[in-house]
Amino acid sequence: MKFRRQHQLRCELPGAVPIAAMMFLLLFYLIQNKALLLTPGVPVELPKVAGALPEDYSGALVVALDRKGNLFFRNVAVTLGTLPGELKRAAAGRTNLLLVLQADRRASQESITRVAAIARAAGIHKTWLATQPGLLEKPAEATKAKSQ
Repeated sequence: MKFRRQHQLRCELPGAVPIAAMMFLLLFYLIQNKALLLTPGVPVELPKVAGALPEDYSGALVVALDRKGNLFFRNVAVTLGTLPGELKRAAAGRTNLLLVLQADRRASQESITRVAAIARAAGIHKTWLATQPGLLEKPAEATKAKSQ
């Protein structure tokens, strides 16, 4: 006597809904962590400032300064003694260069001024301090509230 099987084996593809949900979570995670991709390897906490972001500075030279006063140029640690040579080499043959200084919000004003002076001596006359836009604050609304 033969018994019939109650269960049949099925080979189905997973549903589209769980895959779409996982893709949405991955996308959300990547968008939330995009700030971590700005300067990999250099832990700098930029100050938060309300206001419009400047235009694109993709051709600029970027120097990072952490809270302990350590300098990083092109994600490589440099000293105050070697920074002028590095900047001169990077600025060779280029005009109207811009230095973007990503200084930690706890870095001393003396260190920031010293880096700007080194850049000026290397032939880079424009220096910007990088900041993060203020969270949940729109500049136009903030000025309206203060004036009333």
